[in-house]
Amino acid sequence: MPILQHLCKNILDYEHSHVGLMNGACSELLFIHHYFNAYPELYNKTVEKKIDRYRDLIFDHIENERIDLSYAAGLSGILSSASYLQESQWCSLDFLDIEDIGEIMVEEAIAQFQNHNFDFFYGGIGMVMPFMNKQMDIRKLDPGLLHTLKKTIIKTKTDLFWQNPKDKAENISNFGVSHGFLPNLLVLAYIADSDSDISFIRQTVSEFMAYASMEDTVSVFPSVIETNKEKSKYASRLAWCYGDLGISCVLYKIGELIQDKSLQDQALQILLKTTVRKHDDSSKVTDASLCHGSAGISSIYDSFYNRTQNPAFRQAGEYWHGITHSYYTPENKECCFLYKAADEYVYNPGLLEGLAGIGLSLLDKKDWSGILLIE
Repeated sequence: MPILQHLCKNILDYEHSHVGLMNGACSELLFIHHYFNAYPELYNKTVEKKIDRYRDLIFDHIENERIDLSYAAGLSGILSSASYLQESQWCSLDFLDIEDIGEIMVEEAIAQFQNHNFDFFYGGIGMVMPFMNKQMDIRKLDPGLLHTLKKTIIKTKTDLFWQNPKDKAENISNFGVSHGFLPNLLVLAYIADSDSDISFIRQTVSEFMAYASMEDTVSVFPSVIETNKEKSKYASRLAWCYGDLGISCVLYKIGELIQDKSLQDQALQILLKTTVRKHDDSSKVTDASLCHGSAGISSIYDSFYNRTQNPAFRQAGEYWHGITHSYYTPENKECCFLYKAADEYVYNPGLLEGLAGIGLSLLDKKDWSGILLIE
């Protein structure tokens, strides 16, 4: 059975009770949209009924307030899905009006930042994600509200960048994209409206880049920093969630937004250094997931090859696609990929850690990858 067909069968056979973007109904709808755009001749009534069930499930959860506002599992992720599926002939969530709720989400994001909860999946950053794309430009929201958001983000910066309460107690700062502070600067870059805003971003990036180590280290950046560079451990995993790959994506986008070509070039140099890392103990790759597996790695390289045409990125993407195929078990009809959770491998059909994300990585179009800040 061809790998994508097998993935699709597994995904259609699974019935989510949750609606979230990272591991719920929205995960599957994104895959279904892209899969049947690529193979429209395979679309049938069974698929149509599955989509209808998930649309009903999402509507029910919203109508009955069974979800929170988070990006990973709640309304923010659903709104982002609606944006990406806006023109889908299969999976459009056209019963959602994204413009009606923009200011509410920004107000909640401000509250989360005031409590030092800037988490991408469950905090302030994630709550503004639906409004940082071409369908709904965050800069079209109330300028006063955006000014408050900007000032709140800036005000919560500490000597060690931004720290959640737990990290502050331990006097560390998290460099990961999934739960760390770097996407804060990306939000600021989106809403910057003065020279002082740009100066603040550039100064903070400069402070951040002081922790880069381009020679004699496994990785350019550590996953976590302590009070000084010397104490930090430069052996972060090769992954989207933590490490140089996700950092490169965010730095490149910040450079693009503030029109800083040198920062974009630095991001590309960091990414180029990662291309020599292989599937061994140092990479810490144990499955094919988007989060910290081979599918996420290959998707990042594919994206940057499309932007730059640098053959090093194409070769690295092909290498990690090969690793993804090596995790495939065609003889297991019930589950063609497993996800490494703690010390065991488990079944996961979701976007971030499971089949939907792996399937998307194997399809040619990568316009979904903005969901994870890759593009």
